[in-house]
Amino acid sequence: MAVRCLGLVIVATLVTLPGCKLLGGASGTGTSSGAKANSGSCPEASGERASLVAVPFMLRTAIQESAKSGLVPVRFNKAGCGAELEVVQNCQVQGRYVWRGKQSARAVVMRTLPQLQSRLTLSASALQERLKASGALRVEEQVAGAFKAAKGSHYDRSRLRGTGCSRATHVLSAIEVGGYSVISGPAATLDGLQDGFAGLPKSAKGLSEVSRAGDAKSCHRSSRGAAPRGCDQPLAVRLARIQAADETRDETPMVLISAGPSKDPPQAQAQVAEFSIDRHEVTTEQYARCVQDRKCAPAHDGPGCNRGKLGRESHPINCVRFTDAQTYCKWAGKRLPSQAEWARAARGTSASSYPWGSAWPPPAGAGNFADRSAQDAHPNWAKAPGYDDGYATSAPVGSFSGGCSPEGLHDVAGNVAEWTSDPFVVPGRRRSRRAPGARVVRGSSFGHGRADQVRLGRVTGYLEATRSQHIGFRCALTGPDASETR
Repeated sequence: MAVRCLGLVIVATLVTLPGCKLLGGASGTGTSSGAKANSGSCPEASGERASLVAVPFMLRTAIQESAKSGLVPVRFNKAGCGAELEVVQNCQVQGRYVWRGKQSARAVVMRTLPQLQSRLTLSASALQERLKASGALRVEEQVAGAFKAAKGSHYDRSRLRGTGCSRATHVLSAIEVGGYSVISGPAATLDGLQDGFAGLPKSAKGLSEVSRAGDAKSCHRSSRGAAPRGCDQPLAVRLARIQAADETRDETPMVLISAGPSKDPPQAQAQVAEFSIDRHEVTTEQYARCVQDRKCAPAHDGPGCNRGKLGRESHPINCVRFTDAQTYCKWAGKRLPSQAEWARAARGTSASSYPWGSAWPPPAGAGNFADRSAQDAHPNWAKAPGYDDGYATSAPVGSFSGGCSPEGLHDVAGNVAEWTSDPFVVPGRRRSRRAPGARVVRGSSFGHGRADQVRLGRVTGYLEATRSQHIGFRCALTGPDASETR
């Protein structure tokens, strides 16, 4: 969802596709709708990797059969906290898979619905009642290896052939195969289970096998050319988004800022020339295009990072270094703003303390800050008093009309702080000095909840190699944006 500063709300509505036969859901023809469609409350499931454990047999079979003739095109559709996956028929993608054999084993016990939704996104709706009734689910997987497409491959519609290709949204860049079992029962008993994939011990009471694919003995055999027969069931896939052949590199609308003083104390009211700056912070999806174009390094994907998280495509990219942000802006035909430019665009000509004025705490809809929604996940963060924006971490860019700057920029306070091009200078009583390898970061993030943290005049410095969940960026351009006159 994006909200314009003028108050017009544009809502992106998710439509469940009718007549789909190969969806990972409660049954062979159902969909995995998951829980309430609120990205603030959904678990952080990966949009780049999807587990096929406990999905309908015919979905795994369709993937197997389609992979024999080439790369597999699919339709991947998010639905609340779950997702749908469909193999697209009558469509061919240029390229072939190469087998990489590598045996491994893994097991996990899931006790809560968020754990289930995060681990088994495609089959969560089919298993949630069993989880509730038994107390826990244990998934055991024996991996034989994976079929992989060429590393760094880029997919656009010009590489697709067939009458059904209009339905395809992604290509399977890797297909991991092996065998699995899903066992239900008391959590304490499942924790002590040694090898449920080989069969349930007779002494174990209250355990029941929910789903299985593959044979334990077959999975312990080695095979150089392909997966051993009986241990060749698709366990998980990696998804690469299909881009339009004429897709532009960066569609972020820009705001033209007139020349004038920044009226920002750290800059001693520096004069700035006319420039344009992105209205929104660069999103995860936009940054992924640069990565797919093999110009940008992937963002970090650790806890709190938005890269590869289901439902985070429209959230700001974070966990990127200064040089990553700089490279993206160059790839998009832009540059990072100076801190004087950032301050001029964020504070306008009045140098207000916050986008909404001088009052604290922030009014409803002012932005994405540390608040009640972040309490459970981050109890030690300082919280904005009486405030709740509905997001425990980041939010889709442009979600809060009350947080627009006087110049019309979104999220200059909250969501993520932003890299600028300026070196960081450490203030001193006698003289200031540069901090080697550090750059100025402006703005605040979803982790800030104190008045002094959120003030637009706040200046911080971070080493260029820092990858923080709280730091993202937006780009700028000297003079007006040429695309506005095309």
